Amino acid sequence: QIGTICKGYFPVRLYFYVCSWGFTALLAYRFSVKPKTQSEMPVTHKKLPTGIKTMEYIWVIAGVVMLPTILSSMVIKDGVTEVETSGNSRVCVYDYHTGLGSVLSVITLVIPMCFTVLYNTYCYINGIYALQTAPQSVISRQMQRAGGYALVLAGVWAPDLAYNLLRIMTASEYDGGDPFHVLLNITFTLTSLQVCCVFFKFIIIC
Repeated sequence: QIGTICKGYFPVRLYFYVCSWGFTALLAYRFSVKPKTQSEMPVTHKKLPTGIKTMEYIWVIAGVVMLPTILSSMVIKDGVTEVETSGNSRVCVYDYHTGLGSVLSVITLVIPMCFTVLYNTYCYINGIYALQTAPQSVISRQMQRAGGYALVLAGVWAPDLAYNLLRIMTASEYDGGDPFHVLLNITFTLTSLQVCCVFFKFIIIC
C-alpha cells in the first residue's frame, strides 16, 4: 500500500532535505568569515567549523528537527502523511487536514527553510562587506558567486515554501492539493537539477 510506504519514506526524504539546508548554512558561514593573516590571528582564535565533527552536528540537529515527525508517524495509527494525487503524479506530503500535520509542516519545513534562506543571504552580504579592502576584481568575482548561489538557493526552494504555506492556509477549502500540485513538481525538478549540477561540477573539479 502506497500509504504505508509513504509513512516510512516521507520522514527519510525530509531528513535529507533538512541536512542539505544545514550544509548550505555551513558554506555560507565559511564565506562570511574574513580570513586573518598570521599576525592578526589571536592565540585564542578558533578554526572554522569544518570537518567531520561539524558535519556530524548537522546530521544530529536535522534528526532532532525531524524527531516529532518520526515519532508521530510511528505512534499515530493513520500517520501524519497523505498521498496527494494529481493526474499521473502521486507525492507523499503532510496531512494538512489535521492540525498536527500543519504544525509539523511549520516545524520541519517552513521555519528551517526560511531560516536557511535568510541566514545564507545574511552571510553572503556580510562576506562581501568583509572583502571591502580587497581588489575590485576579487570583490566582483565573489559578489557574482555569492549572489548567484543565494538566488539559486531561494529560487529552488521558493516553490516548496509557497506550496506548504498555501496548503496550511487553505487546508479547509480543498480536499486535495491539486490547485498547488504544480509547485511540488517544480520543486522536485529544480532540486534534481541542482543536485545534478553540483555533481557534474564536482566531477569536473576532480
